[in-house]
Amino acid sequence: MAHPVVAVVGLGAYGAATAYQLARRGATVLGFDQFAPPHAFGSSTGETRITRFAVLEGEEYVQAAIRSVEILSELQERREEHLFLRNGFTLIANDAADNAIVHGERGALRRTIALAQKFEIPHQIFERGALAKIFPGFAVRGDETAYYEPGSGTLFPEACIAAQLDEARSLGATLRTNERVLAIEPSGQGVEIRTGEGSYRADHIVVAAGAWVRQFIPEPMRAKFRITRQVLYWFAHENPTAFSSSNHPNFIWPHLDQNGAGTFFYGFPCQANGDAVKIATQSDDDIVTDPDRPSPPASEAEAQQMFAVHALGRFTDITPRLRKSATCRYTNTPKAKALIAQHPDTPQVTIVSSCSGHGFKLSAAMGEALAERALGQRPSRVDLDHFGWDAL
Repeated sequence: MAHPVVAVVGLGAYGAATAYQLARRGATVLGFDQFAPPHAFGSSTGETRITRFAVLEGEEYVQAAIRSVEILSELQERREEHLFLRNGFTLIANDAADNAIVHGERGALRRTIALAQKFEIPHQIFERGALAKIFPGFAVRGDETAYYEPGSGTLFPEACIAAQLDEARSLGATLRTNERVLAIEPSGQGVEIRTGEGSYRADHIVVAAGAWVRQFIPEPMRAKFRITRQVLYWFAHENPTAFSSSNHPNFIWPHLDQNGAGTFFYGFPCQANGDAVKIATQSDDDIVTDPDRPSPPASEAEAQQMFAVHALGRFTDITPRLRKSATCRYTNTPKAKALIAQHPDTPQVTIVSSCSGHGFKLSAAMGEALAERALGQRPSRVDLDHFGWDAL
């Protein structure tokens, strides 16, 4: 029996993982990307991403987060590349701040602890600011509780994407970069793909096009996807050795702003050979109307606002000096959930939209599950039935 031809449109986090897992399973893989990934025009840019196993956004994500680290750790060992760093994760909040919305959910600390207990994920709880005694780079306050998960840590997104694409190529996948897909149309039992350079046929297509996903779905459903500009900031730290990723975990920190409103930010201690703390929040209002237009860089006013609202007083030895900034884009759904579902009119097409800013840590396992389903198999590790259109 001939191997099925499966096309993947978009070779970022989910597309790269899917292409790699398809190639591992003997499929004939055609991959397309309008750029040359890894690149800076989508969601998976900015050097680092948090992985955490007690995924507060929903227990349906827990196994995917755990499995993704297994896949990437195996790849890291085999390739001798730096894809995952197990430096831990902490979530810090007091009772009032725990009502802030984090990726569509309230009660981030409570939900995280409950999931860790349910799934028996190793963790510790530090009450009354005690986390600062263990990790002195954090200026945790006396009314704040911290959840600490030692087994999770940092993923390096550009390296993860590049490694999976390289593996896919070595297993025979054809990856056509700098070639934009213009249209996807049914063709017999399969699908035709038209690009600026030609036409191709596949038995099945996985569309993981990030900020460009709307062009591949029917008009009535496009309103469910909102693209937002996000800014990442690196602020100088005067004691980077003490506040390095070898000594401190990554973090999510819900708190109250100057007006008493709930907000949150997240970040990373200083990476190797670096002297800056990376922090960011989630902007829901900076809408990207045209994904083909580059996002503007961070302004000095944005940087100083970020520092004043979130960083000031929460770290030892941090300064407001901005070392650098970067932008990325989130593809948001109304409930901040992932979408993995058949195209409403063309069942040979699977539409994939990641998780409103919390999807990279799931991508390696989701790619595995997508590959299995595209080849007519029941996904072995992740139940994709949670991520249909109804979940949005």
